[in-house]
Amino acid sequence: ATLNEYLQDYNLDHPTAPLQLVFFKEAVQHLNRIARVLRQPRGAVMLVGLGGTGKGTLTRFAAFLANAECVGCDAVHSYTLAEFREALKRCCRTCGTEGRSMAFVIPDSHVSGEAFFEDISNFLHTGEVSYLFTDDEREYIINEMPMWLSSGPTSASASASASVSSSMAGNNSPASHLSGSSGSSGVNG
Repeated sequence: ATLNEYLQDYNLDHPTAPLQLVFFKEAVQHLNRIARVLRQPRGAVMLVGLGGTGKGTLTRFAAFLANAECVGCDAVHSYTLAEFREALKRCCRTCGTEGRSMAFVIPDSHVSGEAFFEDISNFLHTGEVSYLFTDDEREYIINEMPMWLSSGPTSASASASASVSSSMAGNNSPASHLSGSSGSSGVNG
């Protein structure tokens, strides 16, 4: 299928937020890079550039191409640290208990404070965020994980997260991706 056919499929799946894309050479190259990273186990990407240049749009479409659910794309809402951690927890729970691949996107305008950067950095480097889950929550999630997680990888497409997922990484094991986009000031995630 061509990119235009995939775009039509995306727009059919997302009728309330259809994409209008022009596939010029550089856009296709960026789209290819983002989708390739999101298909990798524990794939994560940080996009740096001027605001309004299509980083978020290409990331949403690349997540669609990588069969990952794109979450955290609310451009209007600015997260508090507690809301960010709750969104991350939901993403991790979904990846771990349902085996779905997810792309968690957070623009730099949502990142306010050093604690955000610390959590994102920890997640990208170790696959964990300290004290994200309580002991009871962790036990519940472990009990809800399907048998395939303990028996090895399955055919489910994925990586472990942020876009922000969890520490359940392994080749083709479900997880999520962290994609950060930043404006001209740049973000280090």
